[in-house]
Amino acid sequence: MRILILRSIRCGFCVLSVLFFLSSCQKPNKNKNHFSSEIDETLILKVTKDNFINGKTFCQLYVNTNERLSRENGVWIDVPKTYDKQKNNNDKMQIYAYTRKPFDPKLPSFVFVDGGPGQNTHQFEDILSDGYNQINFDQRGVGCSTPNTWEEYSDQNLYSSKNTVYDMEEIRKHFGIEKWSVYGLSYGTIPATMYSSFFKGNTKVLVLEGVVGSVENLSRFSYFSDKWNLVIKSFNEKQKNSFDQLILNDKEKKFEIIMQQFMIAGYRDAGFKSLKENLLDKLFPPDGGFNEDVFKELKRSYTLGRTRFEKPQQPGAVDDNILSIFYCKELKAFEKDKFTLDYDPEKGFIERPTTLKKYWRDECYKHDIKEENQDSYEEAKYPVLVPIYYLQGSHDAATVATGALNHWKVVPKKSVFFMFSLKGGHNPGLSKINSLNEEIKLAHRNLYIKALNGEKIDSEFIKNINSIISKNETNENLKKVTWELFLKRPKDFSSIEGELEGIKRIQY
Repeated sequence: MRILILRSIRCGFCVLSVLFFLSSCQKPNKNKNHFSSEIDETLILKVTKDNFINGKTFCQLYVNTNERLSRENGVWIDVPKTYDKQKNNNDKMQIYAYTRKPFDPKLPSFVFVDGGPGQNTHQFEDILSDGYNQINFDQRGVGCSTPNTWEEYSDQNLYSSKNTVYDMEEIRKHFGIEKWSVYGLSYGTIPATMYSSFFKGNTKVLVLEGVVGSVENLSRFSYFSDKWNLVIKSFNEKQKNSFDQLILNDKEKKFEIIMQQFMIAGYRDAGFKSLKENLLDKLFPPDGGFNEDVFKELKRSYTLGRTRFEKPQQPGAVDDNILSIFYCKELKAFEKDKFTLDYDPEKGFIERPTTLKKYWRDECYKHDIKEENQDSYEEAKYPVLVPIYYLQGSHDAATVATGALNHWKVVPKKSVFFMFSLKGGHNPGLSKINSLNEEIKLAHRNLYIKALNGEKIDSEFIKNINSIISKNETNENLKKVTWELFLKRPKDFSSIEGELEGIKRIQY
């Protein structure tokens, strides 16, 4: 048996920022096929006291410079460091917000709540190119909203989803917007849900993509094991033998690189099917063996990916410290130390309990957060009285679809448009709106317009979008990534469960 401890499937919320750690435990294993390796590298750099830069410096380096094409009309807004009425609300910090076009008070507005947690907003273009004010902002601790000093930045008390919610309200007031639409992506669906619950009078509609619901469904180990086992079952006997031999006798750490592709597959539309056809069938040919030339090219891409950020604080990077603080305080980080994954040639990937992992405990302790300090997010606490539009991928590995179904069960108190992307990944709508095909892009732009305006979406509209996908998508796997619309929670979830093939212990 190969013992794989997934120390973390972290960044489950950010847009395709797939970070992972693999290591072996050092417990002796009598199985002669067992091979032990220690892998503790990360795909992002760590912000330290020595390399730390504050928000003003970040903006000077990266905003509206000659190297960056997008322009930002940015403002810093004074907000209290704490919104706790029992503490000193006069102690201020600054949150950076911006629009890419000059703000037009005559246009409808929506606020974009980014994921991560800990990802700055400067890597994306606007969702809609015209007709709307898209209000972007860097959440506390990242990008241009990084505090002035290392000591302030390092204070974990500065960070919470509730603080983000009240920061959003200060941003709305600054722009003089009476009522805006709220769009949350990935982790951003947490503060977006909370804001719409707290400030229903200022919220027109709530649009959620890659939905966090029931924290237990975040980057769930059982999800990965179930889905990966489906991929392995599609191997023929020779491929399966080659795969097993690589895992059990991997002295060159090739498996680390291949596992990254297994991880990323769960974030992409039709990811598992594409992984098998586009990579694994080439690495492990049907007639047996292992293709070293294909692996060399994969390793080259992998190396480039690991070095894509020169500095820990730059556009698109995830701040690992901020991510850890939110996981430790609100996203049940300590629970993730209690499970690991094994690989057995006969059973495949297996989730099992463990007492050996201390990664998250140690990480949380670094930030002065103990297990008893957790205040885990529970979506049922935040009922929403405005219409909610869901965009959820059935094969989303970060915010697993069963969590979105739980959110749908307990949060909405008004109309719901639940758009289920069949075989879709973590950002099924955004991936389509960024399609190279103009018709697919336009169809999904209209989808976002309807959602952000609070307009009715019906089956004919979705049928038309699916028809456009089928006619214009050249990739056969992506051609199957279409939408199914639900206006009411069905009593029979069999059709949805069919799309969630391989996932055990579904609870609603």
